[in-house]
Amino acid sequence: MHRAKEVDLRMVGLAQRIAIWGFLAVVAANLLQIFVKISFLQIIAIPFLIYGVFRLARSLGLHIVETIVYCVLLVIPIIGILALWNLINKATKILHAKGIKVGVMGPIVEDLPVNKVQS
Repeated sequence: MHRAKEVDLRMVGLAQRIAIWGFLAVVAANLLQIFVKISFLQIIAIPFLIYGVFRLARSLGLHIVETIVYCVLLVIPIIGILALWNLINKATKILHAKGIKVGVMGPIVEDLPVNKVQS
């Protein structure tokens, strides 16, 4: 019999927010590089995004190899966006299944439970 793995919904929700903010930081850094010629912000934004994706993948219970693949895919322009969307979509489905509302920037932190809940 297959046992359902436990997912810490609070960690999933917080990691989802970090990944979304990381993506927005990369977009903002790219726009600043195009229009204002400021390029050093990408040095901060890209590792922030990779950190968010790593935390999100691990909080979803993905294997470390899958997690690394997601992080590597981020550097491929269109594929990276699709991989990020897929990962965020997985987190959103888990949170919705447990009755947690998820907005554009992820769930509201106060709505996240403190304890672990089985998925």
